[in-house]
Amino acid sequence: PDSLVVQIYRCSKEAARALRLQEQIEPADQAYQIAVASLKSLSPEEQVNLDKLYDEWALLHYEAGDYAKADELYETLLKECPTSSRSDDALLVLAESDFINGQLDRSRKRFEDLVARNDADDLVRKRAAYQLVMLSTGQKNWQDVITKADAYLTGISPSGSPDLTSDLLLKDRETLDVVYQKAKALVETDQLGPAQKLLSNLRTTLKPSLPALKGQPLEDPVASIWLLSAECARRQKQYADVFTLVNEIDRSFPDSLLRADAHVIAGRTDIAQAKFNEAHQNFEQAQKILDNVKNETAVQSHFYQAETYLLQRKTKEALASYMRVYLLYPGFDEWQSAALFQTAQCDEVLQNINSALDSYRRLLEEFPNSLEAPKAQDRLSKLSASN
Repeated sequence: PDSLVVQIYRCSKEAARALRLQEQIEPADQAYQIAVASLKSLSPEEQVNLDKLYDEWALLHYEAGDYAKADELYETLLKECPTSSRSDDALLVLAESDFINGQLDRSRKRFEDLVARNDADDLVRKRAAYQLVMLSTGQKNWQDVITKADAYLTGISPSGSPDLTSDLLLKDRETLDVVYQKAKALVETDQLGPAQKLLSNLRTTLKPSLPALKGQPLEDPVASIWLLSAECARRQKQYADVFTLVNEIDRSFPDSLLRADAHVIAGRTDIAQAKFNEAHQNFEQAQKILDNVKNETAVQSHFYQAETYLLQRKTKEALASYMRVYLLYPGFDEWQSAALFQTAQCDEVLQNINSALDSYRRLLEEFPNSLEAPKAQDRLSKLSASN
């Protein structure tokens, strides 16, 4: 017959599992505590399932949203069962928790350890490689994004060079994200030729699938490829291509708010060609699409509209548009500070010196660490001295 300790272990384990299914978290937690304590009191040879028990216990808290407790148990699993087949999953959960909690250095180290582990599950290594791309993207470390994206793509193919078919891209969201981030990184590092080639290939591959994507979760991620293509063309001054791509976005993604981003790109392209009336039309179209949605695209549409007025030497209209950005978009500090500085500049042109002084002071008070702060301080000092 089994010893009393073994019986306690088995009974408490089964009770914990039953209580977990009933979502009775505290009683299940207590039962797991008893099960683990009982199992650990046995000989090392009899503790073969300790790692699985810790994994179950951690999942209880993970599923209940108590991520801190789950992380604590996964840390214990790694410490007490370092050679367990569950250790790679535990390390992945901990790395992702670190990522979410802003512990980026530790998160990166753990993801890198997983990618390098030959004994880790292939899906775990793939997820870790994906998260390394996303981590570098968040830090805007664009050259590292390219390196990590290439490593990810090499890792998912036995040949080391995956065939980026429509079927692969649309069934594997992570791969679609990685390829997009690589293209974005190429654009951000001014490697516009390679970016253009990659984006063109992606559009050719995905275009036949566009009708089936309408209203589906992948619609905006795929639309982002067309949008990035338009931005890449704008930076290369391939202006006709910009408008062709914007028209494609309007036709292929009629319900997507990303159409607003496309029209901001079109408006900026118009500015570059001194087509100011057309620029206003594009910025107004972006605002119409967003319909009072307050996001960064909306801020940009108003800011660049103000810039357009300024280029037209319509200073009063520019001032009103810059002030709109400052007043209507709290939380977008970079744009607000730029708009407030430009408001003061317009007031100077219009000889509204007291208003200009007020705007410079407000900028220094509200955005002391902004790029415009030193310029605002300089203008404030000079205007104050002359008055």
